[in-house]
Amino acid sequence: KRWQDFGITEVITVSDAITDFLNKYMPGLTIHQYSPSIPQNLFTPPHQEKVLGICFMASRGLEQQVKVKTILRIFQLRYPQYKNIPVVELKDMTRAQFARTLAEYSVALFTDEVAGWGTLPLEAMACHTHVVGFRTYGGQEYMTADNGFWVTNGDVCALGEKLGEVIDKLYKKELD
Repeated sequence: KRWQDFGITEVITVSDAITDFLNKYMPGLTIHQYSPSIPQNLFTPPHQEKVLGICFMASRGLEQQVKVKTILRIFQLRYPQYKNIPVVELKDMTRAQFARTLAEYSVALFTDEVAGWGTLPLEAMACHTHVVGFRTYGGQEYMTADNGFWVTNGDVCALGEKLGEVIDKLYKKELD
């Protein structure tokens, strides 16, 4: 069977990697590829010194909430010296509050494993906020060692450990 047999004739994507995947495994579809929009006037570096803290967005329901709690628990167990670092969820904020908080905090935790693109890392990068997270399939074309601290999808232990390593490496002097 073809995707057209199921009534799927057009797809919207924001990623070269997803476009390549669709062309290879779903030939015959009309693909509309758009650039993701991240307003440059909204996501900017902070005007003051960053807060040593972690912000995250767990937008895929209870399962992702549990995953984030597990990652943070692993981080706190392996790095108990950082247990008082503030952690804030970016949920239920206006876009402006979201951008301001992302710019204010020093680390953004990216826990989405299925995002076709994933804008949180890009928004964090625009705010000069370090990103620690899963390297999604759609984000592979921009998620590199030059712009974030990435671990294999689903490895919550590695992500909790990487979070501690990053804070230890980049911010230990501030905590001493």
